[in-house]
Amino acid sequence: ENLSFPMDLLPMVSFIMTANDLDAISGPLRSRCDVVHVPLPTAEQMPAVIQSVWELLRVEDGGFARVFNDLGEDLVREVQSTPPRLVRRALKMAAAMTVRDLAANPGVKLDVKPVFLRKAIEIVSAEDQQRQAPGFVQPTKTMRMR
Repeated sequence: ENLSFPMDLLPMVSFIMTANDLDAISGPLRSRCDVVHVPLPTAEQMPAVIQSVWELLRVEDGGFARVFNDLGEDLVREVQSTPPRLVRRALKMAAAMTVRDLAANPGVKLDVKPVFLRKAIEIVSAEDQQRQAPGFVQPTKTMRMR
């Protein structure tokens, strides 16, 4: 809890920490950090965020690139109002639902089905609501050790 134990840190080690409530971080730890407030993406920025998340999924897992087409504008609009922290989970879940539903044929590229994307957004949003219950910490601010 707040690194309240002795640590011998090498000068080459950097830490990135996140916190919802800076007041919950002990003063001695906070004094050794640079606090950077990261704003949410604007509505105009969200399509690029969504596309970059989808492209990252395609790069990280070669199966995505082999099986799925690029996201079309209609799918990006479906996700646009989803909180950014949920976009990745929603896209992965919708992709899994699509594959399970279509039992993809080798060599055939798929489009994520909008109905699955809406369902995935509903599921990850409900999970997120549960996580926001008292005692669960959601990162909103980033701190970097000096």
